[in-house]
Amino acid sequence: DFDWYLKFSQVQQLIQQHTQRIPAGGVLLHLGCGTSDFSALLSSLHPTLRVVHGDFSGESLRIMRAKLPGLAWVRMDARALPFPSGQLEHRGEGHHGRPPAQRRRGL
Repeated sequence: DFDWYLKFSQVQQLIQQHTQRIPAGGVLLHLGCGTSDFSALLSSLHPTLRVVHGDFSGESLRIMRAKLPGLAWVRMDARALPFPSGQLEHRGEGHHGRPPAQRRRGL
């Protein structure tokens, strides 16, 4: 659970800036969702989008399916996403709001 590191309220505006161009019915991928509360908050922020929460960990997904059964949970590997080419045309970088320089340094 990464909510100890960064609260949703700290990145909500940034998320809205990156997702406002996605048309209603479009897909928003929350890759590496883990067991954080970000999933529920992200889905409630975007009720007109199909928010897909993905993670490589089957155990994390099992926990989240039990906790929030109404959301879309998919086991996936970031190296081989299960979406047709062009379906995810709007991209934003997650890492829960860390700047690129910090991500490269592993912070």
